[in-house]
Amino acid sequence: MSDTFQDKLPVIVKYLLSTDTLAYIAELPIVPTPNGTHFALTHRLSSSTIHVLLETHEYDLFHTSDANAISLGHIDAHLASLLRKSGPHTLNVESLTPSCVLAYLRILPLAHGAPVDATWVSAFWAWLRHWSLRRDLYPSLADLPLLPTQTGLAAVCAPIFEATQIHPRLLAPLKALHLPLLPESPAFDRTSAARAALRTFRNFGDVNNIDAVLDALKLDVVQAFEGDNEAVEQLLRHVTGHMFSLHMNEDRRRKLRALPFYLVHPLAPYQGQGQRQRQRRIRIPDGYTVFKACLTYLPFLPVLVDTVILDSSQSTSLVEALEPNTRGTLFDPEVLALSLTHFASQPNTIQQAIVKCMAVNSKSIPGKLIEELGNTPIIVVGDGSRRSPHEIIDPKSPLAALYEARSCSLPHSDFEKATTILSDLRFLDLMQSELSPDTLAERIRHITCTQDHKCAQVLVRVIYETSYKLLPIDEIHTKWLPTPKGLLNP
Repeated sequence: MSDTFQDKLPVIVKYLLSTDTLAYIAELPIVPTPNGTHFALTHRLSSSTIHVLLETHEYDLFHTSDANAISLGHIDAHLASLLRKSGPHTLNVESLTPSCVLAYLRILPLAHGAPVDATWVSAFWAWLRHWSLRRDLYPSLADLPLLPTQTGLAAVCAPIFEATQIHPRLLAPLKALHLPLLPESPAFDRTSAARAALRTFRNFGDVNNIDAVLDALKLDVVQAFEGDNEAVEQLLRHVTGHMFSLHMNEDRRRKLRALPFYLVHPLAPYQGQGQRQRQRRIRIPDGYTVFKACLTYLPFLPVLVDTVILDSSQSTSLVEALEPNTRGTLFDPEVLALSLTHFASQPNTIQQAIVKCMAVNSKSIPGKLIEELGNTPIIVVGDGSRRSPHEIIDPKSPLAALYEARSCSLPHSDFEKATTILSDLRFLDLMQSELSPDTLAERIRHITCTQDHKCAQVLVRVIYETSYKLLPIDEIHTKWLPTPKGLLNP
């Protein structure tokens, strides 16, 4: 276009639009662009190209996404007014709509050649706050990465918190956990238009709402979190101080377990000799049972598969949140009962410690637990199997002579030598040391079936030495009494 024509263009446009009829400028290259060129608009029905009308600030935001957009701020004011009013009905132009904005936003990173920066995002939210169709557009933005955080852009629907509302000591570990926080840059400070715009559309997260905090964290980041002792303690105090706001689901429970909060009981695992190990904080793996132990006289804790035993100082409400069907706090009797249930799987040191503790503290231990010990298969017998103390003959009692050395009624000699369990069971009086009707009947049956004269002689001696009063049992009338003529009826 010649300079002479360009100089006369304003006069020409003014003349053609003197009657406010946009049709008169159709097909004429009189619409300027910001780069100094001109193009022609056409009748609406005769063109497949539609030019979007953008105000100056809109053009600054979106021009890289639409090479055909018209910047109303760069054309004649009268023409711009007519295009806004009647252009979409006459020429191949349209006003900016939510669908146009969505299209721009989806291609914006490609148009920029890189992800959009915080400055652009700040300008976008400041514009959106005052756009007339903002309420129609906002729901469609949910999945777009337009929410500024200190670690980058997040989806608009993602949670967001304000760093200015968080105590500095707590802020450090929350930042390390990548809690989504609004940037602290001037573009998003407390007085910025962008922050005011975000407040128009959504609420910011409350860091005292532990549900909201856990929902905002990513599990892999939580699992990788390695804070120093001060940071972990600060975070732990905050969580336990706001447990009232916690409503657990599986995702929150998994993240809570993954935090290095949990102080292991100093006796877990047992190290023998009452030695206490340095306490340490751990994460709790999925699927592990959790409880805390509050012990008075027990010098040990059992070794339990897929179980974490926490120190008694750990918050009860926190422990209960970790385990849907929690055992809560276990005291000495409950831990003893658990130890007896898992006795066979315990190391020898703990097996001995269990029985020793029950002997030393027998006056403090419920009688039903001592009875349970008597019925627990803890003694290795002649054939290598385990039997309960109530089934076993005390090897130091007169009854021991009634049995062969490798009998299943006597402890195995190696077991007797290797442990202190038998002496503690003897103190608790849990093994058989006196003749009883059942023992007498069983030995008589053995004698009559095997013709064991030696056993018969020992049995008579035990009856005599213990002044045992024979009761009317059926076996008494069989041939078991040793005589020079063999075994005879009494």
